[in-house]
Amino acid sequence: MTAELGTVKLFGFDADGYEQRERMEAVVDCDTCGKEVELWSDSTAWVELSGGCWKHSEYGPAQGTCCQNLYVDSFEGCFRYKLEHSQ
Repeated sequence: MTAELGTVKLFGFDADGYEQRERMEAVVDCDTCGKEVELWSDSTAWVELSGGCWKHSEYGPAQGTCCQNLYVDSFEGCFRYKLEHSQ
């Protein structure tokens, strides 16, 4: 694991004035290779500030990928989805 749970990455404001953040919410073991997979959530809701900028207010579900698996941790539990190769 490279970061501690609760670590927040700040990316500043995007071109549209929305603050972008990510937070590490969980770590799972990959079902295929056994490696630890960090699950990060990103900004999904904002509060308007003066000057047309939007400050981060909520995170979405945490996600991470390994070995063509997508792991998602949300209020409903942790789920694994198999990713398909697109051609």
